Amino acid sequence: MSERSQQLAEQFSTANDAVITILAGATDAQLATICPGENWPVLGTARHLAVSYRVVGGWIRKVANGQEVTITRAQIDAGNAQLATEAPLTRAEALEMLRANGAKTAEMIAGLTADQLATSAPFAPSEGHTLTADQVVRHVLLHHVQEHLTSIQAALQGTQA
Repeated sequence: MSERSQQLAEQFSTANDAVITILAGATDAQLATICPGENWPVLGTARHLAVSYRVVGGWIRKVANGQEVTITRAQIDAGNAQLATEAPLTRAEALEMLRANGAKTAEMIAGLTADQLATSAPFAPSEGHTLTADQVVRHVLLHHVQEHLTSIQAALQGTQA
């Protein structure tokens, strides 16, 4: 555990809490609204985020241990396409997934040492560039949450009366 890992975990938790707050306060019609960035309903985008916490968390652990992340962009896109075809979640299910997966991911990040955050490994989703675990947290996980949060906000702004 390091001060930096604590800061990153707090940043992630804050972003996840923002998604949770928006979902909890949205109407059923808003939850069905299509997000402009993904072309998925708000609930589908929320599920994608919740699932991604576990996936990207695994990548962070691998890089923190000096292990290469070998998944390709095509494999990620195929997984996202498959996820988009699954039956929609309820609001309660989406909120539970965001809370549970978010808490596990924040705990994992907070537990990383300074040395682990500085450890690097080849990262295939980034065209094989070598990234540190800190960079995967910031440039992959936090960026991903912010990107989808912005899209959810845009979808919901378009539905307000």
